[in-house]
Amino acid sequence: MFHQLKTESKVDQKFKKKECKKAPELLAMTSDPKIIALADKLYTITNWPDVAPELEMIDRVTAFLRLGVQIEIAETHGFPALPNKSKEVLTADEKHTIERVAKLVMKHHYRPVGSDEVSDGIGRAGAGYCASSIGTLIEMKRANKSKLKFVEYSAHDSTILGVASLLGLDIDWVGFTGHFLFELYPSGELRIIYNHDPPSMSDEEFLAAKGRTLPLSGKYAEFNKLPEGATSTDNFIEYVGTMSAVARLLRGQIRSMSDGTVTATTYKNIEELMKKEWTNEQKAMFKTSFDFYDDDNSGKLSRAEIVGAFRKLKCQEMTSDDVDELLQNMGKESPIDFEGFLQLLAVFSTNKKASKSKVVVS
Repeated sequence: MFHQLKTESKVDQKFKKKECKKAPELLAMTSDPKIIALADKLYTITNWPDVAPELEMIDRVTAFLRLGVQIEIAETHGFPALPNKSKEVLTADEKHTIERVAKLVMKHHYRPVGSDEVSDGIGRAGAGYCASSIGTLIEMKRANKSKLKFVEYSAHDSTILGVASLLGLDIDWVGFTGHFLFELYPSGELRIIYNHDPPSMSDEEFLAAKGRTLPLSGKYAEFNKLPEGATSTDNFIEYVGTMSAVARLLRGQIRSMSDGTVTATTYKNIEELMKKEWTNEQKAMFKTSFDFYDDDNSGKLSRAEIVGAFRKLKCQEMTSDDVDELLQNMGKESPIDFEGFLQLLAVFSTNKKASKSKVVVS
């Protein structure tokens, strides 16, 4: 979930690494003598190849992010920043400069340079599944289908930035333990809070943090300038619920299977259903999802991986025995390859009448 970008296209993966290098503010720094001197000093301190003098200056500048994170973590725990055998010490001004550069680099990991359109960024590629999972939890809780009262996801700052980009939010630097809070109240009201630097906050400030009303308009907005208040729960669930093609096809069927109204044995002519032809575009989308669920990169989905896929798609009640029965009715056994996965989708996505019910694509 928290490394979704690794399963996405090479174009999206390159975006995260290279988009920030288009930022005018960073490009201006490449000719700044103070920045060049600071990069040289950082190389002396760390001997880290990514800030070596022979590299392009824009590459050296963007490498400040990683060092900035190391400095913040060290100082949060009371340790010195970047201790070294040369006994070089960073001044407060130099650390502030590193932080300023790091913030600019981090801002454009998922957010495009020169555009305020969310669709031009890669928030959904980087954190779409995480956000949709949060939406699912909120939807189930509101419908009284979940007894969970508190759910915590622990992730890197990169995932938080991905979620922010997907939601169309320009946020402050993600500090140590920075996080989003999604609070669902008994009234159905949803309040979304972002705390970027909890260690610097007093208990009173933390408890007094206010939710902001997210526009969810497809355009970026500065989080801290949004009006205080609630965000439409329906709009949020719909916005983050744009799931993969596999999820869109299976969601309705999985719900039906979990409440017992549809089972694999109710289908007629399963063999015919398994012969369904998908378009090349559909196959490409399904392959992306197949690879995402293939946790061990074996090219096949094991029984456990199939169960995991079901659970990620809201069917918490599916068990390994259920999967075995389903595959048996299809004349299959785990692990299943991609062709078997397509056949599984064909059976689930049919809208033909079964012996007891009609299966409809949700």
